[in-house]
Amino acid sequence: MLKKGTFLTDVYLVLMPILYGVVFYCISPLESTDEFYLFLFIVFALNYMLLDVYKQNIPFKKVLFSALLSRLVLLFVPPNLSPDFYRFIWDGELLNMGINPYAHTPDDLISFSGFYDKEYMRMVYHGMTDLSKQHFSNYPVLNQLFFFIPTYFSNSIFGNVLGFKIIILIADIANIFMIKKILTILKIKSSKLILYALNPLVIIELVGNLHFEGVMIFFILCSIYFVINQKHNNSGWMIAGIFLSLAAQVKLIPLMFIPFFYKNLNWKKAIGFTAVVMMVFLIIGLYLWTDKIYVNQMLQSINDYFISFQFNSSVFSIINHYMSKSYGWNTTYIVGPLLSKISLVLIVLLALFRNYKSNIDVIKGILFSLIIYYILATTVHPWYITVVLVLSIFTNYTIGYVWSIVVVLSYFIYLQSENSGLIKATEYLILSIVLIRDLYHNKRNDVFGFNFSSFFKCF
Repeated sequence: MLKKGTFLTDVYLVLMPILYGVVFYCISPLESTDEFYLFLFIVFALNYMLLDVYKQNIPFKKVLFSALLSRLVLLFVPPNLSPDFYRFIWDGELLNMGINPYAHTPDDLISFSGFYDKEYMRMVYHGMTDLSKQHFSNYPVLNQLFFFIPTYFSNSIFGNVLGFKIIILIADIANIFMIKKILTILKIKSSKLILYALNPLVIIELVGNLHFEGVMIFFILCSIYFVINQKHNNSGWMIAGIFLSLAAQVKLIPLMFIPFFYKNLNWKKAIGFTAVVMMVFLIIGLYLWTDKIYVNQMLQSINDYFISFQFNSSVFSIINHYMSKSYGWNTTYIVGPLLSKISLVLIVLLALFRNYKSNIDVIKGILFSLIIYYILATTVHPWYITVVLVLSIFTNYTIGYVWSIVVVLSYFIYLQSENSGLIKATEYLILSIVLIRDLYHNKRNDVFGFNFSSFFKCF
């Protein structure tokens, strides 16, 4: 006879995939306030179920089955919370035509014959945001390859979306296995992987809304796994470097993780690790970065994106608001780059001065580098937090999971931008309390220290 708790848990594991289907097939949360509230209620209900399941000792196969089913029900429905997939299709189609996606903006190309006279390309073009249409692609080369593959086999939006989702689904399921492996090495209870495997934000934003953070997370996890498992693999640092470079070729942000790996390597391996990351990164990049101007145009698009578009920011919003009010004009072009530089300095200082006593400290360093980066960023989309979430699973910090819940509130900004200040204040007040609590409960006297002779760990 099943225990009441076990029976209820099994009901949750079956009910979760059904609710995800309801969210995507029946609700359009950005269409009306009522539908958004319903979406919010279901997401919070899913998180309640998740916490209840987390308390139980659930067999891995049951978790995997529910996680897979929750993702599969979203496979055949188009994303309903983000139009980014239209740009993915556009870039992939350009590659199929032999056109470098860093060479022209969609606005430049749409007037040419072969583009606007095709209904399919017109649909893709009109699906993109105005900001995307006006800029060169800002996605690195390996990500472009993932865009290319589905568009090579399909000339329909549905077919390409399905192809993208299959790629992300495979990576996301692989993430669950990698989390389990790393938890085993770190001797942390394996039940913590539930916080990722069945997390509503992860399922909705990666496979559901089609964001390639899922692929980037896989490469980051592989990199972490090989660098902390060197005692069983002497060439682990080299493999870790390859995977970190692959992660950076999906999204550039993992490049800032490089110094956090150093303290788990001796100085020779640290140099070799950096060389491997940069060499593999550049070799992949040379496929499309055949001219310096293409790299510059990609980086300029990234820079323009984070200056021209602000969403769900915290420190930036406060400083920019008062500076703009004081000077009488929009100071975004000053505040944005300034906070980026401050973020870089703080992350370097964190890498230099934080003491590292074990493998978990490497992950904590990467985690807090991301927290610093996003606190000072101009744009913090919900799917960005999936990386913070997965790293926090290996630690005692709860901010990753809490952020994965409260960041969903940011979608309300699309419906009622006039209330964005209140929404962001609520989100970041909760996060501030949680972060202070986490730091207090996990404090130690030797958290900071710098000694050059022990900066690199020797095995």
